Amino acid sequence: MLSGLLYAVADAVDRPMQLNQGWFMCNGHCGYVLQPDYVKQTSYSPFDKHSLENVDPISISVTVS
Repeated sequence: MLSGLLYAVADAVDRPMQLNQGWFMCNGHCGYVLQPDYVKQTSYSPFDKHSLENVDPISISVTVS
């Protein structure tokens, strides 16, 4: 039984878990992350790309084979 438990714990440390732990550590060991200032502006709309100021667009290309 103990070996199964150790396997489950070792399997739980994957890349998403490491990223979450990194955010947690960079945020002073607090799980709450504040929204950026631009999200709090009344002119901001997540559906309108023109509502973001001083942000350069990027293009991402994904090929699935």
